Amino acid sequence: MFTFPSRNFFIFFALGLKTIPSISNPPIGFVGVILIPGFLYYYFFLFVYLLVVVYLLRKKFMPEFAEFLIEQSKAVGGMIWTRGLRPMAGIAARGAAEIAARQKEMEEAAERGERKPLTFWEKTPRVVTAPTRWAYRAIGLTPEEIMKKRLEEEEKEEQEEEKKKRKQRS
Repeated sequence: MFTFPSRNFFIFFALGLKTIPSISNPPIGFVGVILIPGFLYYYFFLFVYLLVVVYLLRKKFMPEFAEFLIEQSKAVGGMIWTRGLRPMAGIAARGAAEIAARQKEMEEAAERGERKPLTFWEKTPRVVTAPTRWAYRAIGLTPEEIMKKRLEEEEKEEQEEEKKKRKQRS
């Protein structure tokens, strides 16, 4: 089905490419005013030929190609849904349920005045960040204050640069 048109297409395409060296490229006058090299005419007609061939092939083979793409997309989407999203949805639902239950237990313990012991994963960030907190206490600043100072300095630098640009323009 595809063999006959493609064979003809490639025969004429090869024939066209084979004739490129044989073109003498004399300029051809267009309405006696504009001189256009001969090889541009060749490429123009080759381009028109290819457009016609592609248009005819598109009419014939595009529906089949579109069906193929749709089928493959459905297959890939189904695989992603069954192997990825559906299991992840279950995992996320269980995790949310566990978090809600833990939050409820902590609220009830807080109402009774009890303090529930921290889990390993709740203690770990405190151990890791403790040296950083001690360093900031020794400096006497918090990370927010340091960031605020940096932003203020950057704003001042930008304002100074704008003033310099204005002076240079005037």
